[in-house]
Amino acid sequence: MQLYGCSIEMRITLLQVDSGPSKPEPWELSIDERVEIAHELKKEADDSFSRKKNYDKAADLYGKVIGYIQACLNQMVQSDFVRENRASVYTKDDLEGKIEVAKSNYCACKLYLGDYKEVIIQTSGILHRNGSHVKARWRRAKAYLALNEFDKAKVDLEYLKDNSENDESLLKMVDEEMKQIQVRLKEWEKKEAGMFKNIFSLKQREQ
Repeated sequence: MQLYGCSIEMRITLLQVDSGPSKPEPWELSIDERVEIAHELKKEADDSFSRKKNYDKAADLYGKVIGYIQACLNQMVQSDFVRENRASVYTKDDLEGKIEVAKSNYCACKLYLGDYKEVIIQTSGILHRNGSHVKARWRRAKAYLALNEFDKAKVDLEYLKDNSENDESLLKMVDEEMKQIQVRLKEWEKKEAGMFKNIFSLKQREQ
């Protein structure tokens, strides 16, 4: 740049860019703020499951809910949290209960998607902490049935039958599944009998 025939060199230094209030990093959030995010994700997951029937998306969202709440739980039990006495409206039991709900809903998605082994793993974890969790036990029974693990399915179904006397709709579903087990067992026995018969006939021909 020239001014009055003389060369002028200009240097510009950028000191600050004002882009408005910055978004806090995840680790800067309080427990209550993380739980609020988890609540919003759960609403979206519930909508994807119930209204849109998009079970893949719902499972992914429930997984994120579990992640957020688990992070809150981890933070709560840290010594720093206890020492600093940070306030939260939620207790450890509150957070564990929220994880149970999210995991159970996640299992409902996986049941629809046919990921039966994952359902068994996650529901067994829930039942290890809370053996009376009805939905977890029902979904595990359904997963066992899908994998033809009839004896294990019967254990869960019989537990539900013995401990759900006031829930007529559940008892009806349990009875229907028990009947299905008997039907499928008979089909399985016929299939096995046919297999053994063919093997026996083949051996006789060889002799």
